[in-house]
Amino acid sequence: MPEGQGSTEEQINKIRSLRRNGHSDRALSLWEEHHHRWGHCPGVYLLGGVLYSDVGRYQEALLAYKDELLRQPHCADAHMNMGVIYYYAKKYHEAIASLKVAILSKPDHALSYYNLGNVMRTLGRDLEAIVYYKQCLRLNPDQRDAWINLAPLLRGQHQWQEARAAYQEILRLDPENETAHYMLQALDEHPPKRAPQSYVKGLFNDYARNFERHLLENLDYKAPHLLEQTLKTLPLPNPTRGLDLGCGTGLAVKAFAQSVTHSFDFVGVDLADQMVQKAKETHLYSKLYVKDILSYLKSASLEAPFDLILALDTFPYLGDLEELFHLLRASLKSGGYLIFTTECLSSHSQEAYKLQTCGRFSHGKSYLEQLALDHSFKIGELSQVEVRQNAGETIHGFWGVWTR
Repeated sequence: MPEGQGSTEEQINKIRSLRRNGHSDRALSLWEEHHHRWGHCPGVYLLGGVLYSDVGRYQEALLAYKDELLRQPHCADAHMNMGVIYYYAKKYHEAIASLKVAILSKPDHALSYYNLGNVMRTLGRDLEAIVYYKQCLRLNPDQRDAWINLAPLLRGQHQWQEARAAYQEILRLDPENETAHYMLQALDEHPPKRAPQSYVKGLFNDYARNFERHLLENLDYKAPHLLEQTLKTLPLPNPTRGLDLGCGTGLAVKAFAQSVTHSFDFVGVDLADQMVQKAKETHLYSKLYVKDILSYLKSASLEAPFDLILALDTFPYLGDLEELFHLLRASLKSGGYLIFTTECLSSHSQEAYKLQTCGRFSHGKSYLEQLALDHSFKIGELSQVEVRQNAGETIHGFWGVWTR
């Protein structure tokens, strides 16, 4: 054994142990102190790159990976880790190039296929993402995150049997996964009463960064325009106290602010904390809550009643609306307005609501009318409208303007 090898190995093992125990900062300090004496050891600069990434020093991580590649040009882990840094920096061309080199260097490198799938999914190249996720899973069938990302892509391509199998694989690896249980119910037409909170929170936190652009440009979301048109006809008090249920990034209250000249005071509620952070940046809400809307309404007595309650694109994540409407009535002033959208069942359907294969509920018109009757709402409008697009298909829904 070369002189000093034993002590070098001990120090490298100490660094790895520190990292495993959550002390990447201490591990990095030790690495920076000694790595210049360890250049002969394969993987030393790869380790440094990982440590730099752990503490968010990504440019230094890239330099460390490049140093590793000078010593080991075919190090798949170094190429892959560079690809991941480029991906998070939105340098997608560089990410794809690095990940493909990783695969060329090691054709059975499952994680490189997984990360390449992530890049393609982000770019909307779903068919390519599916190919890469499947290749990852062929090499490592227990890669849970690959199944989690693959399943909705298969569902989006109407590959129902493969999607069902993917959700079953998720449950094999994670038996308590609420989203997988929920989506299997959607595919098998055995609907629960509502979407699981973890599913809704995860879905919208994933969307938060590009949510408004995705809704308005990709899905041609109509609700803000419909709201602006409706507000021109409503005799709202000045100031208006409003509640925005499922507020998202604040699109509804932005539309409200553009449509009225008087003052207002809005409370926003959403399960997804990253959505609420975006809504906070609008400075249009007096209060914002990261909370389930039913839980909020049960505890809203100090802030209720409201002059106006908005629930735009919120009902599609609730099937049974009975409890919600009971709470809405208690939270709305006499003469106040409830404005909502939901997706509509076929006029031939006799069901109250149905969980669609996309994971959203649609509701029947007669069911909504019965809710109005049962909870003493007056139906000012309940009209069928185009609410958005999805994969080139027009999605129809109900536009409701009701008073208490």
